[in-house]
Amino acid sequence: MDLSYEQLSEAQARMFRLVALNPGPELSTEAAAHVAAADQQHTEQRLQELVRAHLVEAGAVWGRWRVHDLVRVYAGERAGEEPTTADDITRLLLYYLERATRADGYVIDLTEPTPRGYPDRTQALAWLDAERDNLLAAAVLAESTGHADIARDLPMVLENYLSTRGHPEEWRASAELAVRAARTLGDERGEARARVSLSDALRELNAHSEAIAEARRAAETFRGLGDRPGEGMALRALALGLGAAGQHEESLRMSEQAVPLLRQGSNRHVAAVALMNYGSHLADVERYSEAIDALVESLAVLSQTSKSVKALGLLSLGWALDSAGRRAEAISSFQESIACALEVGGLWETDTAARASASLGELFAEDEQSDQASFYLRQGAALFAKASNNSLAAEALKVLGLTLIALEERREEARSSEFTSPAHERHYEQAADALAEAIALTRHTAETTTDDVRQELADLLISLSIPLVHLGRSDRALEAIREALAILRRLADEDPQAHQPPLAAALDTFAWALAQDDTQLPAALEAASEAVEIATGLAQHSPDEHGELLQDTLERKAGLLDELA
Repeated sequence: MDLSYEQLSEAQARMFRLVALNPGPELSTEAAAHVAAADQQHTEQRLQELVRAHLVEAGAVWGRWRVHDLVRVYAGERAGEEPTTADDITRLLLYYLERATRADGYVIDLTEPTPRGYPDRTQALAWLDAERDNLLAAAVLAESTGHADIARDLPMVLENYLSTRGHPEEWRASAELAVRAARTLGDERGEARARVSLSDALRELNAHSEAIAEARRAAETFRGLGDRPGEGMALRALALGLGAAGQHEESLRMSEQAVPLLRQGSNRHVAAVALMNYGSHLADVERYSEAIDALVESLAVLSQTSKSVKALGLLSLGWALDSAGRRAEAISSFQESIACALEVGGLWETDTAARASASLGELFAEDEQSDQASFYLRQGAALFAKASNNSLAAEALKVLGLTLIALEERREEARSSEFTSPAHERHYEQAADALAEAIALTRHTAETTTDDVRQELADLLISLSIPLVHLGRSDRALEAIREALAILRRLADEDPQAHQPPLAAALDTFAWALAQDDTQLPAALEAASEAVEIATGLAQHSPDEHGELLQDTLERKAGLLDELA
């Protein structure tokens, strides 16, 4: 490496050292040009020369460059011998801070003030996606090189991006870094602001007690500084943390205090978001009329400031309207939420559209409008999958499957027969298809994450067996139930109290499926007897909770005994 380095011109050697200064895996031509104070054309020429010298490698896409880890170490040693290194690091860090600050204005589709610096939102988000690793590493580099102000500010600039793009772990780590940096600077307000961000990140990670503690600490600091809007911001985070922890009355009280405090500030968008949250908290405690009023008032502002958050507000309004019994208005609100979210088109907005679609599907299912229910539930599942939320995609497909099964079962009861006519087989086919898709997504979740989805998988397999039996595919139905029973038996061994009830219900379904074949009646009776035995033990300890399960299993067993007799 010494030999290669000594063959470089002064300009090439400087560019080599600059590439190695970058804390992330790759450096863009634009960033290198900025640090080198050169135009991009000459910068790219120098970088190409370094590639030919085998000191720099082309990145994954055109316009990006990287160095091997050992070469980076060598370049760092050479850079440490140069007096300009500290200034170069400062320019690099400032470049990332300035560019990220401009991009932040596009993240949640803010329309006031109008963001600048990128041609459009798509390109701003693309830059953030491409530079994410560099930006996170730059914050760490800033802390380690004495640039505490940048280490404090850069994580706050990335907050909206990391939260809406689904990077909660990185969000938490960068917020913790900002807290340390603000403390190093003796900046109480900055530390409190970073703790608010940390609280929000912890809530996303379901660390509710920690989230609540951070928000309380931030609120106390802001209160001591006499910063009313800051205190409101912290109370908003505290309300959300309390709500996520199920403490809805306390959550509502904090949210109610946050709104007037934030209205004292100059940012009407933030105040409107707090009012939207307040409306949701009112709905949580079933004060639906007040919730609707608050949400409508917040939407008057959000309609002017952010389509992204407007879509979320419309979703919350739809839920409140439906709970208040205003079904037609709820449907309209959900539909407007979907249209608004899809118009913006980001990952976060796609998730909002998915939730609104799934909610619409459930409303139409309740009204037995199967075609519309199928359309919106399938749309919701597709959007959840697009937003990389396979668990909710599977849930939407499960609701679709169960809706279609329930529809056909009601029709069969009305006909006083279990005969499935060709005209209605379509619904059972659709139900089986939806549940099979949900099972595939759940298996994928089990393979790619650490989430324990065994109970969900067992439930789906049991549900799948029902349309399969009606369609005359008993072998596949029994195969699905046997897999579910194997899962449930293992779960019941681990936690009997939690998993014996679904095991008994699954055995009851198994008995029903076996009984469709007269030759399987003895096996069906055996399954039904086991279900009764489990249900009896459960009902002895909790008769109110498990009495219905016991009654169902006893009726199944009695019916089978009659058939065998």
